[in-house]
Amino acid sequence: RRAHRPAAATRTFEPFILLERAELSRLLGNDEMHRRHLGEARRLFERLHALGAVRELTGRTAFRLYGL
Repeated sequence: RRAHRPAAATRTFEPFILLERAELSRLLGNDEMHRRHLGEARRLFERLHALGAVRELTGRTAFRLYGL
C-alpha cells in the first residue's frame, strides 16, 4: 500500500528538478541553458533562505550548500 504524501512534499523537490535539468542541458552541450537553470536554482534558494525556509551551511559566496 502506498503512503499518502501531502502536496507540500512534492514542492520540496522542485529545486532538485531544476538542478537535474541544468545537468542534463550541460551534458547535451547547451551551456547557455545550463547557466540559466543554475541561475534559476540559485535565485530560488536565495529566496527560500530569505524566507527562513532553508539555511545556508557553508558561509561562502562562490559555493553554497543549503539545508532544511
